[in-house]
Amino acid sequence: MKTVMGIDGGGTQTRAVIFNDKGLLLGIGVAESSNPNVVGQKQSISALKIAMTAACDSAEIKLNSMDSVFLGISGLPRVNREVFKKTLTDKLSFTTSQSFAIDHDLHIALTGGLVGEPGIVLVVGTGSACYGLKKDGSRSQSGGWGYLVDDFGSAYWIGLQALAAVAQSADQRAKPTALTHVIKEALELGEINQLISRIYDPSFSRDEIASLAPHVFFTATSGDTTALAIIHRGCEELARMTTTVARKLHWNNAPLKIVITGGVARAKKQFLNPLNAALKNNLPQATLIKPILPPVFGAVLLAYKLINISPSESLIKKLKDQAANNMVDFADKV
Repeated sequence: MKTVMGIDGGGTQTRAVIFNDKGLLLGIGVAESSNPNVVGQKQSISALKIAMTAACDSAEIKLNSMDSVFLGISGLPRVNREVFKKTLTDKLSFTTSQSFAIDHDLHIALTGGLVGEPGIVLVVGTGSACYGLKKDGSRSQSGGWGYLVDDFGSAYWIGLQALAAVAQSADQRAKPTALTHVIKEALELGEINQLISRIYDPSFSRDEIASLAPHVFFTATSGDTTALAIIHRGCEELARMTTTVARKLHWNNAPLKIVITGGVARAKKQFLNPLNAALKNNLPQATLIKPILPPVFGAVLLAYKLINISPSESLIKKLKDQAANNMVDFADKV
């Protein structure tokens, strides 16, 4: 029996899963973020080791007995990939008989989302990025520069715009918005003037700002123009990101599948409707679809490929069933 491991080293959480060659899920492991640009290389490798060890323990399998391992890691395009791979290989003591490959998390998200077909993936979670892959192997990325200079349309960006809107409304630089009450409640503020001390507290994190995004979507359902404007601008930026990838890959008028992953997509019509409209203005030939498999399962498909296992329809169905049965473990985080 062959065993493979797929790892999704995300910016918020790291997941590792182990499958056998029959499509049976054997083990799951979870750890904190492993994006080396955010947490540093040492902490990144530590998180990966924790998730992989936990998966091996639950499967009662040793890491060095795995036939293949495929790791998709957030932030990889911005670091020296070969140096990081060598460091990881040394730290985790992979053997020469094992097949081991590494790529960025956008690649596994697209592979899982379209089960290996060419297309574009738009990742909209705590951060945002877009990645496309054509049948000839050409690829392109837009976004993914991190929350300090990028991440437009992401949960973090939406939360940050909401905080800015509330601050400006408090000064009467902007019109009143229902977001003021919503943000005040979400951050447990006695009065809105306490906002500045709350957000500049050293413990106030990027993830806490991102956690405000669902409140913006909720406020938009009541017709609040400020909340709606934030969402629409974010969707326009995401559409621009996607159009850039399609243009660089010379997709032209050919049919194009765009799969969206990430927690923000769960906002459904408050997010997907304006995003779809923005995309159609620029890419009328595109079809927006839900991911068939989660990113970590995309890593599994690529791990199978390393040992020359081409997933059959029945194997894909088993993976889909396993993903559905373990939705809590594989759900995208906002």
